[in-house]
Amino acid sequence: MALEGWYDSLSVWRRSGNGSLAPDTDGVIGGRYRGLLGPRGAYAVGARPFIPDELAEVAELGGALDDFFPPLPPRRLAPGERWRGAETDIRRLADTVVAGRALLRFALEARRERSQTVPRGDTVPIPIRQSITERGEFTWNPSTGLAGRTRDIVVETAISAAGRIRQPVRSRVTQHIEIARLPGSACR
Repeated sequence: MALEGWYDSLSVWRRSGNGSLAPDTDGVIGGRYRGLLGPRGAYAVGARPFIPDELAEVAELGGALDDFFPPLPPRRLAPGERWRGAETDIRRLADTVVAGRALLRFALEARRERSQTVPRGDTVPIPIRQSITERGEFTWNPSTGLAGRTRDIVVETAISAAGRIRQPVRSRVTQHIEIARLPGSACR
């Protein structure tokens, strides 16, 4: 299925002990994400919008659709049934009815570990280890697809002391994301 997405409004900020940073987001409004959505929920990137540097320092929005859609199990699950993949566990919850429509409900847990060197191409490469844990739920409308999704994501990053890195560094970032499909004509 061909897919096109964009932001028509966006607010991004970062808070730390040194204060708050809220970059201007106008440069990304209206920029298009284009790609293909596969039957198992995998998204293949076709095009990404330009993300201004000031905004990219706070949030990496270029890959916003890379994991926007939940992975789907290879077969239909009955309520109470679960499917486990390499990094993902999906459990079918009791269905719900919203505005007279039956929606399928699912719980999702995922854990990914990755090691990489960043920034790529820099003269001083820094090896990092990341652990990404996600818990959430999503609702699925059998006739229109994703109806809503909540996600709690924790990204823990570790950099070992080596070379020019004199002390080890650890960080923990927690995100809470809520997605709701707009009714009827609001979706184009």
